[in-house]
Amino acid sequence: MAPEIFESGKYTNKCDIWSLGIVFYQLLFGTVPFNPKRGGMEDLIALVKNGKLEFPRDITVSQEAKDMISKCLEKNPSKRPSASELRIHPWLTKARQSQVKLPQVLASMYNQESRLFDGNMEEEDMVD
Repeated sequence: MAPEIFESGKYTNKCDIWSLGIVFYQLLFGTVPFNPKRGGMEDLIALVKNGKLEFPRDITVSQEAKDMISKCLEKNPSKRPSASELRIHPWLTKARQSQVKLPQVLASMYNQESRLFDGNMEEEDMVD
């Protein structure tokens, strides 16, 4: 949930941009960006509101991807990009221009997950 929801309870489209950043982070790194080591909901809320965004060092992701995620997860909603601004972000622009087809990527992810649960693949093989 976007930090401004905890502050004012006010929902705007900038909350959706925050959520998009969370989803991209999870897809690329396999974990959530704000994860308290222990504690309950209060600790999670404090981390979302005050925690620093960090990227795992052991997973290689382009600086453009990190930049887009960082912009989506900007704590101040007025500094967060709009959907129109995100559409022209270099990471998405390159993705649209690439020869990679989304259905092929999703099928590959599904096949990797299936092999993991079949015991034919180690979990660390899923991140390339």
